[in-house]
Amino acid sequence: MDTAQNRLGSVLVIDNDAVNVRRLREDLTREGYSVAAQPSYEKSKSILSDPELDLIIMDLVLPGTDGFLALSEIHAASPSLPIIILSEKNSEIHKVTALKRGADDFVIKPYGSRELLARMETILRRQWRLHLKQAIPRMISYEIGSTLVDFRVGEIVRGRAHFSLGHYEGEILKILINSKAEPVTRNRLHDEVWGYQFLPETRSIDNHIAKLRRKVESDPARPEHILTVRGVGYMFQD
Repeated sequence: MDTAQNRLGSVLVIDNDAVNVRRLREDLTREGYSVAAQPSYEKSKSILSDPELDLIIMDLVLPGTDGFLALSEIHAASPSLPIIILSEKNSEIHKVTALKRGADDFVIKPYGSRELLARMETILRRQWRLHLKQAIPRMISYEIGSTLVDFRVGEIVRGRAHFSLGHYEGEILKILINSKAEPVTRNRLHDEVWGYQFLPETRSIDNHIAKLRRKVESDPARPEHILTVRGVGYMFQD
């Protein structure tokens, strides 16, 4: 499968409608996805085992096999692999059956390209956040110089001073610490802390950063640990 640099994700299209496959390939490639396509479930099996595969878009009407059966088998083999059904079948029973058998979303043909891309982005960002949380070990406490941050009880101790650590402040600080010496964008902080579909108040992230600095830094006006990276976001250093 094509693994072009900076790709948004690798997508497998299972559909024997050549016109639709060509449209999908053009739309997805233009957006930065790498795309593989097969006309049947049987021919797609070699790609389904690819560890770089991020998402499947498949029709329910496939030659040589029942689409629901194929969906069930794919989901059983790779439960965490997102699947979007793209089909002309539009009855409620088709949608419900597909979702129960492992589909993450159901889009009806004919469809709008922007809507499909938005649905894909939502699913992939959710997967990315899940994988990130699984990859990062649980952080209980962390020492920043002479300052102790206790995530378990939600407290920061700097000398004789004790500060409460709010939930959002703690989540932001964990991400910064785990990305030590690498800039973290505001968009990433927003997505990982609040979630893709939730919009915090304007400057909410900046306000939480300001609160953290007052609790962690000896001189909040001249921070040494929680640094601003102009035009990007923030970065942590010990």
